[in-house]
Amino acid sequence: MPMVIGANLNFFTGEIVYGAPSTQWWTELSSAIAVGLVIATILTLVVTPTMLMLGEKRAKRSVPTAGVQA
Repeated sequence: MPMVIGANLNFFTGEIVYGAPSTQWWTELSSAIAVGLVIATILTLVVTPTMLMLGEKRAKRSVPTAGVQA
C-alpha cells in the first residue's frame, strides 16, 4: 500500500518520504496490482457464486422431478 500512495519507507534511517524518485517508477505498477486484486476479489466473492447459483436454478427448472405429476 505505501507504493500506491507514493511513499518511500527507509527502514535503515526510519524516514518516510512522499514523492521520492524511487517511488515514481513503481507507482503505476503497484496501482495496477492493487486494482487487479480488487477486481479479482469481487469476481471471487460475488460473481462466481452468483453464476453457480444461476446455473443451478436453470438446471432445476429444465429437469422435471421424478414422481411428481401436474
